[in-house]
Amino acid sequence: MASTAEQLTQLFVEDLKIEASQLTPQTYLVADLAFDSLAFKITMSSIEARFGITPPERAAMACMTFGDLTELIEECVAGRGAAEPESGGR
Repeated sequence: MASTAEQLTQLFVEDLKIEASQLTPQTYLVADLAFDSLAFKITMSSIEARFGITPPERAAMACMTFGDLTELIEECVAGRGAAEPESGGR
């Protein structure tokens, strides 16, 4: 199975048409890739579909680099395996 960084790279290449060679952990999303609100929405939607998670919007918006975003996705995927709270029936 591909690593999170590899899957995220593929997502950026396919959905945002960004060259894979531009994506390193140190690549700045806004300064280097001209990441804007539309790119953010496309990326979050694709992350939800590909990884089965919904990263907290505030945390995702705080990601400055591709590496930051990769780490956030890894944390969210790891947290998905945690026990879900039980729904309390009244």
